[in-house]
Amino acid sequence: MFKLFECYGTTIRSAVLVLTAFQLAGCGSPDERAQTYYEHGMQLFSEHDNAKAAIELRNAVRLKKGLLGAWKALADIDEINRNWPGVVADLRTIVELNPNDISARLKLGKLLLLAGSSDEALRLADVGIELDNRNAELHALKAATSFKLDDRAVAVREAETALELDPANADARMVLALDRLGKGDAKGALSILEDKSGADENNLGVQLLKIKLFRQTGDLDSVEAALKRLVELNPQEHSFRKLLINFYIEQRRTDDAEKEMRALASANPADSAAELDVARFLYAIKKAPAAARQELNARISAGGEVFPYQMALADMDFAEGKFTDGKQLLENLSGAGSSPEHGRAAKIALGQIYLSEKNFDPAETLIADILRDDPHNVPALKLRASIHLERAQLDAATADLLDALNYQPRSTDLMLLLATAYERNGLIELADKQFADAMRTSDFDSAIGLQYAAFLQRRGSIARAEDILTGLNKRRPNNIQILSTLAQVRLARRNWSGALEIAESIRRIGNDGGTSDQILGAALIGSKKYDEAIAALQKAYDAAPTAVQPVNSLVAVLLKVNKKDQAIIFLKSVLARNPGNANALVLLGSIQLASGAGDQALASFLAAVKAQPKDLIGYQALADLYLGQKNYDEAINVVRTAIQQQPAMMDLHMILAGALERKADYETAISEYEFVLDKQPANLIAANNLASLLLDRRTDKASLKKAQSLAAGLRNSPIPQFKDTLGWVSYLQGDYRTAVSLSEEAAAALPDQAAVRYHLGMGYISTGQPSRAAEQLGKALKLGPNNELADQIRAALKKAGT
Repeated sequence: MFKLFECYGTTIRSAVLVLTAFQLAGCGSPDERAQTYYEHGMQLFSEHDNAKAAIELRNAVRLKKGLLGAWKALADIDEINRNWPGVVADLRTIVELNPNDISARLKLGKLLLLAGSSDEALRLADVGIELDNRNAELHALKAATSFKLDDRAVAVREAETALELDPANADARMVLALDRLGKGDAKGALSILEDKSGADENNLGVQLLKIKLFRQTGDLDSVEAALKRLVELNPQEHSFRKLLINFYIEQRRTDDAEKEMRALASANPADSAAELDVARFLYAIKKAPAAARQELNARISAGGEVFPYQMALADMDFAEGKFTDGKQLLENLSGAGSSPEHGRAAKIALGQIYLSEKNFDPAETLIADILRDDPHNVPALKLRASIHLERAQLDAATADLLDALNYQPRSTDLMLLLATAYERNGLIELADKQFADAMRTSDFDSAIGLQYAAFLQRRGSIARAEDILTGLNKRRPNNIQILSTLAQVRLARRNWSGALEIAESIRRIGNDGGTSDQILGAALIGSKKYDEAIAALQKAYDAAPTAVQPVNSLVAVLLKVNKKDQAIIFLKSVLARNPGNANALVLLGSIQLASGAGDQALASFLAAVKAQPKDLIGYQALADLYLGQKNYDEAINVVRTAIQQQPAMMDLHMILAGALERKADYETAISEYEFVLDKQPANLIAANNLASLLLDRRTDKASLKKAQSLAAGLRNSPIPQFKDTLGWVSYLQGDYRTAVSLSEEAAAALPDQAAVRYHLGMGYISTGQPSRAAEQLGKALKLGPNNELADQIRAALKKAGT
């Protein structure tokens, strides 16, 4: 038995050795194996088996990086798959291996330019021109990148050089056309793009630019013809037909739009998204909900994959206020008869409805069902994190979002939610990083970039906010929302000339509804050019007579230059056009009140409320009038009446809380601030005011802990009121040095606030600085605080030994 096994063991070992020898002989050197992989990969590529070809080619370049043919084939495969980051990586390697490959250099440069990496694209163009300065395409690439980097002189020079080398170069002509457009000459830009040879008909960039120019010159027939031609030449590219549909919608040609939408859906019967677009169009654009519902029911009756249409029906139910029907449909879709995937999707949708209703318990039950079977389900984790945020359970929300990001690391929605959680928890640096990551991941999406800029403004980093907005503007130079926000930042920084530049940019874009004149007026006011400001704001009002801001700004500047009578005449002209303009009535009442005509002001404010009973402005003016008269009960009654009209308007609840504080009804004020924070957890003013009341009016540990938690979200804010609250929290925690530092900053910004000076004085007492404490407390007492605070100040003075 033993010898038998020994014999078999010897035989097996011999066989293994022989097999290994054959394998080693067959493998050859790494270069030979790389060549084998390469040849096999190219064979598969020629047979259009791209997935397997890519595997073989990747194996080849892993063994031998310098196989240029493999890299070029990989770039082709990635381009076929529309994997643009992959194409960029492949082309970078090709250019690294062969800097003289002008074709790869050009392609890489153009892709980087489209991706917003203009600096790298410019470097590629510069090196290419050094290698071949007679290449028109390289000069055109440098022209385009220079234009994107706002170096117009170099852009024009390089474009002209490209056209000298190749008069038909379309990219160079586009740069010159854009430069002409930037000077306000759309017709001149069109003449530059004119091409009688027809060579540009298939050039997408040229055709899209011509469509834009046709729009600016008002040639809508040419816009339509060009869009139709794009659809005809590119029948498989659905985005062009969608552009045509949007054009028809803009022109209120809804029948033509519907015809094109149905053509798109018919051409793609398996694409539920196209059919859903038809239903949405009928519902939202044609205002035909019955027809939209009929469309969805017809698709459901036809059978097949009907789940998307059923979900759309539920959405329609909720939009029409049929909450019971919508919930029932989602419950049916999440039941035992559905596939697990569809069931989870329906549960998530139902959970989101419960979240919007702040009905958290059933939402959490649905989430628990999903996570029990799928612990890492990202939509469920995201939904649970949203509930945690609503409940101010910030650590729990953060944990869920970090877990979800492990599985979807490029989800900007998750990043933004995590940024919110960090900001509310006072972790400002981490919040900043999440906003920045979300913006980069989204390729500088304008909406995300604007959120980041708003965060930076909230946190006092206005210079950084301007940098972000400037970068966004370079990538999307015709986005009026970005430009308007950038203008507001420059106005806030008193950069009047910079704001004027933005106003001119918006004016060149056109169709801005008076926005450019509003910015122009504000900048001229800042520059003390009041007559020019009045003229600009009058134009802004004429362009948008129903807008509030032009009226407010024009009245403000007229009052600033002591033209009260002209302001009244203007307001009366506004009211003659629209007697129910509540904003104009309040402005008129404010002028009357300032002139001592209190009865007339009261009549104007009451007229504003009567004209617009659901508008905040009339009620706020009335409440302010009564508060100024210390008629607190009447002010509170006015605000409560407004809340009956608009119970969900949190601004009214904030006004009510402030009025209650003025009346010294602190407990009711606390309840109002808590109500606001329940609805708006990110409301920093409500958080600050509630924290202050809890610190000043309650002594129990739970209230102090809650105040400390609220104050955490105020960290690193430049707002002096927030610094005062944080300083007082630090004082009550026994951190007197931090308290003094924060209170000194607050007192410097708010020298007329008795409570702020009192807080600083108490900090000085606790850090052994009695003389400085006495100075601050004495100043606080001279500011005429209420009796309660005055008593506290006197007691502190005694404590300071004064």
